[in-house]
Amino acid sequence: MNSYRNLGISQLYRPARIAAGDVNVMGVAGATGDAVRGAVLFGATEALREMIQSPVAPVSRREYDRDVARIRAQLTPDKFAEAWASGRRLSLEQAVERALELAADK
Repeated sequence: MNSYRNLGISQLYRPARIAAGDVNVMGVAGATGDAVRGAVLFGATEALREMIQSPVAPVSRREYDRDVARIRAQLTPDKFAEAWASGRRLSLEQAVERALELAADK
């Protein structure tokens, strides 16, 4: 069972935990060739981070930038922008569900 499901629903919906945890899932998406889903989730997390005013931690920035670059390289610029924007429009619940689906698939 993946770590998200082990958190329990009360912990899962804590926005800061989601913003931090989704980065790992999105990195997996990029590394395994599921770039569209990864871009959607990165877009969702970016919007969430803006909402809660919680930028990517400096200690995580290099990994974050590497994972975004990996995903970007797998898509055309238009497809990447479309997927990122789509993620930014997701509700918190939708973003969590997408991350859970991706984690379950891996």
